[in-house]
Amino acid sequence: MNKLYKVGLLVALIILLQIPVSGEAPEVTFEIPETVAVNGPNVCFNDLGAIKEDTPVRTGYFLKQIDLGPAPAPGQVRILGREYLNSIIQQYKMPFSIHLEMADQVTVKSNAICIQKAELEQAIQNLFSEKKPHLLKKWVEVQNMPDSLWVSQGKWEIEASLVGNPGEVGNGLFKVALTKGSENRILNICGKIRARALVYRAIRDIPRQASLDPTDFELIEAELQNSRELISEFPAKIRATKLIKQGEIIRSEWFQPIPLVCKDQEVTVIARDENVGVKMVGLAKMDGWRGDMIPIINPVSHKTIKAKVT
Repeated sequence: MNKLYKVGLLVALIILLQIPVSGEAPEVTFEIPETVAVNGPNVCFNDLGAIKEDTPVRTGYFLKQIDLGPAPAPGQVRILGREYLNSIIQQYKMPFSIHLEMADQVTVKSNAICIQKAELEQAIQNLFSEKKPHLLKKWVEVQNMPDSLWVSQGKWEIEASLVGNPGEVGNGLFKVALTKGSENRILNICGKIRARALVYRAIRDIPRQASLDPTDFELIEAELQNSRELISEFPAKIRATKLIKQGEIIRSEWFQPIPLVCKDQEVTVIARDENVGVKMVGLAKMDGWRGDMIPIINPVSHKTIKAKVT
C-alpha cells in the first residue's frame, strides 16, 4: 500500500513539475476542424482536433478525460457547438485554460461504410440461383428494403434466408443477416416472388377422367400465377380430374395417375387360404390404385366384398 501511495505522489509531482509556475494558468489553443470522423463508440475531447502549438503542459492526458458522450451511429452525425464545448470544459479542473479555434460548431461523424440496396437485394436473389427444369427466371420485388445501410468499417458478410415455404411464386418474408465478427444486424424484408417458366396450355377441351397426352398441350412461356402450374416434364399415364378447357394452363391438381382398376371395370378376385384358392369375377365399384381396398360386387349374387388392388 505504501509503495502504491509513493508511486502516486511521484506521478502527481511529475505532472506538476511540467506546469509552468506563474500567477495565471497557461492557455493552449485547441484547433477543431468543421468536420471530424471518430472511430470509437465514445467521443472524448481530444478526438475533435489538436493543440495548435507546442506546450510544456501534458494537455493530452487531461483532454482524454473530457467525455463528450457516445459517438453517432454509422450514417448519423452529432453537432457540437462552441458554447456547448466551452461549458463542458468548465466542468473539469485543469491546470491550463483552453482557447477553442473553431467555427460555431463541429460536425462529428463515425468512420463507417455504406451497404447499398443492390447488395442486400443480391443476397436475396442468390436464394433462387439454382436451375430447375422449365423454370426460366425467378426474381423478387422487395417492398421495404432500405436504400442504404450504414455500418462500422470492416468486412461484413451478408446472407439471406427465406422464412417458411411460400412456393415458386407469392408473397415471402426474408431474413437478411449482416455479420462482422461479434457484430450483427438483422433485417426482415417483405417481397413478392415472381417467376417465368415453360408451362402447358391445352389446345382443345379435355373431358374429366380422360387420359392426358403431351400432344393435347402446347409448351409456352408465361409468368407463374399461383405456384400450381405444371413446370416439369409431362408425366406419363395420367388422367384429368376435371374438365380442362382449351387455352387453360394445366395445374398439378388437375390430373392424377391412371388407376390400376377403374370404376365399373370387370376384375378377377382371388381369395386364398393355406390350402385352397377361389377365383371370382366381379365389378369394381370405385377406382383403385395399388394397395387400395375397394368394394367389388358379385354380378350373380349381387353381394359386395372388399378386395385389395395388387
